[in-house]
Amino acid sequence: MSLEFNFKHEFGDFRLEARASISDHDVTAVFGPSGSGKTRLLRLIAGLDRSAQSELSFKGEVWQSNSEWLPPHKRGVGYVFQQANLFRHLDVLGNLNFASKRAAPNHAGLNLDDIITMFDLDDLLSRPVASLSGGQQQRVAIARALCSRPRLLLMDEPLSALDGESKKRIFPYLDSLCAESGIPIIYVSHSTREVARLASSMLLLNQGRIHAQGTVDELLNDVNVPGRAEHDIDNIIRATVSRHEPEYGLSILDAGLGDISVAILDKPIASKVRLVLSARDISLTLERQRATSILNIFAAKIESLQALDQAQMLVRLKANDTYLLAKITQKSAHNLELQQGLEVYCQAKTVSLL
Repeated sequence: MSLEFNFKHEFGDFRLEARASISDHDVTAVFGPSGSGKTRLLRLIAGLDRSAQSELSFKGEVWQSNSEWLPPHKRGVGYVFQQANLFRHLDVLGNLNFASKRAAPNHAGLNLDDIITMFDLDDLLSRPVASLSGGQQQRVAIARALCSRPRLLLMDEPLSALDGESKKRIFPYLDSLCAESGIPIIYVSHSTREVARLASSMLLLNQGRIHAQGTVDELLNDVNVPGRAEHDIDNIIRATVSRHEPEYGLSILDAGLGDISVAILDKPIASKVRLVLSARDISLTLERQRATSILNIFAAKIESLQALDQAQMLVRLKANDTYLLAKITQKSAHNLELQQGLEVYCQAKTVSLL
């Protein structure tokens, strides 16, 4: 394991007790409700907060123990905050050079030219940072963190201050960062789609404690995930391109739970993709519907039912070896007489790709 910690930290009335080991080969998401301690966890890892009762090591090097303390500037940690926090008196290149000049000479990492290319900053280098859009500023902030040649990169909800369109524009750069940088990344987010797109493993934090740790696929499809907004319940499904039907403008994906049809993809056969099926877009029937325009229909068995409130019900289903969630009304569950073990058919009204 790359990063190992055992934190016991009190901050006012809040207490964080978190112990975990994180691999240096993954992008690890930290997920949980507001106030669960996600930012506090990152600050402890970076050394911005200190607790006398905590232990922390990275690749066998002790950063904190009862008798040892490595100050933040010697840890080689890059930190990307929710706000860009750029130096307003410098242009883009000046911000990047500021970090480059302070990089540890013995740390491997991307060089400045590679980082400029990765984040498509060539045309922005001479621009004052105040003239940049929010998305551009955040690209520069992430690039600046990389210029310090960090051994570990911490990202605290880096997209939370951006609008939807800005997020879409910055995602390809984050994809490249996670795939090409070779730096272990810990990524805090409230968005299941961000987590599913960027991370492979996950820590679930709730009330200052580790609720669960595992792969993104298994945890995001768990009905008991804390901090997931009721309107943001998504099923993340891995699939393979099985064939194309150009006459209908469709690609057929083998998703384990059955064939899934999506708008035709510019991808070769056997390509791996990840799908999002929103729980609210899955309807349930007791018999397979024939006279319907919905293409994506698959059989499943009810694993459990959970009332979200007086009106809404969350149904956990198993289709072949794939678990997924459907959000339906309490009245529908009553009318269909749904119960654990009942076999039903799922109709996915919309399917999107990450």
